Amino acid sequence: MATVSTNILTTLGASNIDAKQLTTDLVNAVKAPRQKLIDSDKKRIDAQISSAGLLKSAIDTLKSASTELGTLSNLNKLSINNSNSAVLTAEAGGNGAAIPGNYSLRVSQLAMAERRQISTTFAQSSSTVSAVDTTLSLKVDSGETKTIDIKTTTTAAQLVSAINSSGAGVTARLINTGSGYVVTMEGPTGAANTITATFSTSPGWTLNQTQTAQDAAFTVNGISITRASNTVTDVVDGMTLRLSKVQAVGDADVQLGVTFDSTQLNASINNFVQAYNLMSDFIVRATGVAKEGDDIAGTMKGNSTVKSLLSAVRSKLTAQSSSKSGSVGYWSDLGLSLDRYGVLQFDSAKFSKTFNASPTDAIRAMSNNAPAPYLYSKSPSGLAGDMAILSNQLITTGGTLSTLNDSFTNEQKTVTTKQTKLDEEMQKMTDRYTQQFTAMNAVLAQMKTTSNNLTATFSQKNNN
Repeated sequence: MATVSTNILTTLGASNIDAKQLTTDLVNAVKAPRQKLIDSDKKRIDAQISSAGLLKSAIDTLKSASTELGTLSNLNKLSINNSNSAVLTAEAGGNGAAIPGNYSLRVSQLAMAERRQISTTFAQSSSTVSAVDTTLSLKVDSGETKTIDIKTTTTAAQLVSAINSSGAGVTARLINTGSGYVVTMEGPTGAANTITATFSTSPGWTLNQTQTAQDAAFTVNGISITRASNTVTDVVDGMTLRLSKVQAVGDADVQLGVTFDSTQLNASINNFVQAYNLMSDFIVRATGVAKEGDDIAGTMKGNSTVKSLLSAVRSKLTAQSSSKSGSVGYWSDLGLSLDRYGVLQFDSAKFSKTFNASPTDAIRAMSNNAPAPYLYSKSPSGLAGDMAILSNQLITTGGTLSTLNDSFTNEQKTVTTKQTKLDEEMQKMTDRYTQQFTAMNAVLAQMKTTSNNLTATFSQKNNN
């Protein structure tokens, strides 16, 4: 117990008790050791909550890096040699993983949209377009028929706006020809996307067809293909073709040479390695012993839940891919491995060698050719995708880290309750001591008065 600074005996013998100071000293003496324990708990729990937040950020970074590597389009890094980019261009994208090799293509027809033009030329965009109230019914192919009300007050600009907002699937434009304004309509490209347009009452003009809808026609390695769009994503695996020019008879076929470029993945691999090492180092420091100058060290000392979290991530890192392909089944096959200190190392030379030798196997092993990791269905997503799934599980509501943080928050509430109870108890003690010492002062004052009176009486008798 802390030493009480007021000398009670001196106070009793000399003058009134300093009740306020004495009460404060006594209460502080009782409160101090208990407050010290509460303050220590507060500091510990605040550090744990702060570290849990930092750990969540570290795991989220690992999730992002894993997602990047577990997304097919990010792995589909191609080097494409194109003999005639004026006819078509090719780039990584589309469906599936690209297959390296040579492709011969020839474009004989481009996809076109049906176009219609209002035969009347209007003097201004604000000119009215119809002499009678009428309704324009529009439909593209077998789609839903949409109706546009046209009044005698409807202007050319308003007609364009009404068509575009109708949901009919056509695009209207107002074109200045130099001698007036013309309203045009255009549907989607492709032979099937014909436009059906009828009026309930003739407005005095018709929608004349100026271009017929047609499909793109081209060949890939001698195989004839048609598509409704000039942007083709589903013909050559892992590539998007953009057709732009019809070739004349006698023109040479377009030659595409497709190879993978593993060097484009080095940055993504390094991000993954750094993200893992950041998380691993944080957990090792936080669950270890406290060190001077390190605000992280020891904040979660010996916490078995946090240690098990690292163990789960390490196990996933060293496990066989859920989509093993060919000779690629582990991260170590791709040049990623843990050293004896638990630090993840990246051998870029080994990665390039393996990836370039079997790019489709490497991509499948890392991603299961998924468009993105299956975070919620948890379907097999390969080495990187499965790590993204695990990371997501750890940090989402109900996950390991979320549960851990809830336990820290509950501890914090318990300490807050202890502090409130201690403060209330000390206030009651203060009130009790104040009352007691005030009463004591009154008694002492009466005793002092009696003593003074007796002294004066005895002194008077002695003088007599």
